[in-house]
Amino acid sequence: MGDLSERAAYEARKKLTEGVAWVYVPTTPSVRVQGDGPRQVEFELRQLADDTGALPVFTDPNLLVAQLGEFQPYEKIPVLELLIQVSAAQVRVIVNPVVQEDAERWTANRLDAWRRDNQ
Repeated sequence: MGDLSERAAYEARKKLTEGVAWVYVPTTPSVRVQGDGPRQVEFELRQLADDTGALPVFTDPNLLVAQLGEFQPYEKIPVLELLIQVSAAQVRVIVNPVVQEDAERWTANRLDAWRRDNQ
């Protein structure tokens, strides 16, 4: 029964987000789950200069790629859905940040290795 109410909540949010603003959020790579419901997505936090974590959010996919590289997995997500997901976690959100040049980035090899290890 929990699956039914979770699915209903997902469908209700999906209807609410039609025609609203979207953002692009870095994630760890994801594996599709069976069915047509929402995928479990794990947002990728970044460490700030003060050693706290924050979720970088980009208003354009080109900005995300420019800052995090072409191999960075990401999700396009409605702003409302993002707010729902991060509010419980109380995570700082930073819009269109400039990421340090020496920050860790996904590479083709790292992405392939992750997929091999998580299939």
